[in-house]
Formats: sequence, C-alpha cells, structure tokens
Amino acid sequence: MRNAMNGCGLLGLALFCSLASVDITAADSEVPIVVTAHRSVTPQSKVGSSFTVITEEQIEQSQRTHVSEILRDVPGIDVVRSGGRGGNTSIFLRGANSEQTLVLLDGIELNNPGNPARAFNFADLTLENVERIEILRGPQSGLYGSDAIGGVINIITKTGEKGTSAEVSSEAGSFDRYVQRARVSHGVQGGNLSLGVTREDEGGISAAEERDGNSEDDGFENTSVTLRAQLQPSETLTIDNTFRYNRSSTDLDNAGGFLGDDPNRELDNEQLFWRTAASARFFDGVWTPTVGVSLSDHEFTDRNDSDPAHVGE
Repeated sequence: MRNAMNGCGLLGLALFCSLASVDITAADSEVPIVVTAHRSVTPQSKVGSSFTVITEEQIEQSQRTHVSEILRDVPGIDVVRSGGRGGNTSIFLRGANSEQTLVLLDGIELNNPGNPARAFNFADLTLENVERIEILRGPQSGLYGSDAIGGVINIITKTGEKGTSAEVSSEAGSFDRYVQRARVSHGVQGGNLSLGVTREDEGGISAAEERDGNSEDDGFENTSVTLRAQLQPSETLTIDNTFRYNRSSTDLDNAGGFLGDDPNRELDNEQLFWRTAASARFFDGVWTPTVGVSLSDHEFTDRNDSDPAHVGE
C-alpha cells in the first residue's frame, strides 16, 4: 500500500524573437567562436568576459558521461551532489547560489520553474550528442535576466555531418554499473539530423552507514534521448529543431541515510525539452532574425511505500 506520494509537474511555453541567431557549429569557421558572451557569434579573441569552452574533443577524451562530471574541471565552478548517482546535483558558479546560474540547451532554458529557487538539477543531464559547452562566468543579468547573476552555462548539441554515420558503445563497471550509448548522424543538401541515446543502470551502494546494519543498495537508472534536426529549404532560411528527453529513477534513504535504509523510497524524474526556431540571413548575414517557440516540461515524484521498518512515513 502506498503511504505517501508527492509529485510536481510543470509545463512552460515560451515564444521568442531575436535579431541574431545564437546557434552555429564550430565547423562553420576556422576561428574559435563563442555565442554565449554576446548572444551572437563572436571570435574568442574579441570576448572580454571570463569564459571557458569545453570542446567536443575534450568531451570525448574525458570519458565522462554527465555534464556535471566534466564541469568539475572548470575554474570557478563547484559541483555538489546529494548522495549517490542520481541525487540532486547543483552547480555553484563563482560562489553564487545555484539558482543564479542560467542553464541553456540550444537556447532552451533548463532551469526548473517548479523549483522555488528556479535551480536546475544536473543529476540526469548526460553528454550524449553534445558538441560543446560554453561557460560564461560573472553577472550576465543584462543579457539573460536575473537567473544569470552568477553566469551562464550554454550546452550546444551536435548537428548531422554530411553522409550517414553511426556509433554504438557499451561499458561496465563496479557496483553493477552498465552504460549503453548509440548515435546516428545523417546529412544531405537541405538538411541534417543527429540522434543520441544513452541508457544507464547502476546497482549503487547504500547511502546509510553499512556498519550500522544498512545493506540496501541505492540503485539508479536513467534514459536520455537527444535529437537535433535542421532543415534548409533555401540558402537564406534555416529551421532548427532540438528535442531532449530524460527519465530517471533513483533509490533514496531517509534524510540522506542518517535514519537508515528505506527500501521503498524512490525518486522519479522526467524532463522534456523542445525548441523549434526559424532563422533567416539577409544582406550577407548582416541581419539574421530568428523566431521560434520552446517547451520545458519537468515532472518529479517522490514515492515512499510503507514497510515494517517505516510505518507512517
């Protein structure tokens, strides 16, 4: 019998229009660029703000699976995770509170509007299909609003390469950890797409002290799907689509393990992000208006069924 269930779901819909497109792939120019600092394509040598760019090559060489893991190596960032894998993971940029860092995915605001502080939980955000990550440190509220007092983390996904390619990988590790990844890329004249899928399963360990008789492992499972598709019906028009879906389930103990194992407590987290934007190029790229719509859907449920050791919780 279910003893307690707390759930929260929130749907956000945003319409935006800008005078400059903020999406570009590094392959479009031999000069290293940054799009986060000025909300437009800017050579790194002309950016006065403090920023870090994590490239695709660095992501591949790191062998990390989650965005929070690779952000640990960035100066000025502190990553705090509550409990084991799947526990709430917060980012503190230059000492600012976690809710003061704006997190973007191809222009989609990932900050959770259902959280009283509007902070984003990085626990389930994997690195599949990510081309690069731009971290802009320092107050950026003039460009991005009050959510960017501490800075901005902008995650840019891959576009499809010319032709067709596919990648599949699998790994296994201690504590019954298994990870499977797959990516398909396809590009032709007039359009391209890049699809990435990651599946994680981990038996975990108990967050409660084993010497106190706690032996129930806190497992974690996560499925992530990322799609980036672009259509170019003409030389002056580009329609860009981004889709991201995360679904995870995490075993929790009471009060972070201080009160011992709780074999029935489980946190389910589901996130859906979508954005479609149309960009035009006029006067040899001098004027590039962009108009689009984005969707953010966060749903989380904390379940705790009764058991003989935890009646009435």
